[in-house]
Amino acid sequence: MDDEDFNDRLDQVERAIKVINTIENNPDLQAAAFSHLFGTAPSLRGDAYEETPAIDDPPPGAETDDSSKSGSVPKKPRKPPSAVPQDKTLNISPTGKVSWIDFVAEKKPASMNDKYAVCVYWLLDIAGLPKATVNQIVSLFIAAKWALPKDPRNATSQAGRAGYLDSASAQDLKITSMGTARVLNDLPSK
Repeated sequence: MDDEDFNDRLDQVERAIKVINTIENNPDLQAAAFSHLFGTAPSLRGDAYEETPAIDDPPPGAETDDSSKSGSVPKKPRKPPSAVPQDKTLNISPTGKVSWIDFVAEKKPASMNDKYAVCVYWLLDIAGLPKATVNQIVSLFIAAKWALPKDPRNATSQAGRAGYLDSASAQDLKITSMGTARVLNDLPSK
């Protein structure tokens, strides 16, 4: 491989890494993209493409159950979203501050995005915590007797896409100016 080919491949790798790094809050997708780009992509490795068996595939000649002989490929069960434990140390009635329950009664958020914005606003601006986390939001949902979303991390990302939160880190959520304005000026909905 000459220097020019090497530099071209290096540029491709750097561009691919920049793209992979734009995939936030989804390490499985990042790993899959990385594996696809670097694990089997012949244009990046420079060798002939060789199909490798999947980890779950039995070795050649191994016995399989009757379902694999029927010609149809059995579907792999979908992995359920990981559960997010609540933060049991969270004080929802801090001394000298508006309690979580009173704040929820005042704001009456209805949509999931509004609920997330209200949670993060209360954690940071009323309770005065240094960070807001998904685990704390789960605790606030339980205290407010709201139904938990099936995937609390994904719901955090959705509130981020709506512009209410900066959800780059599930362990350091921030409320945006749009989220703050929504909580202070638009809730409760008229």
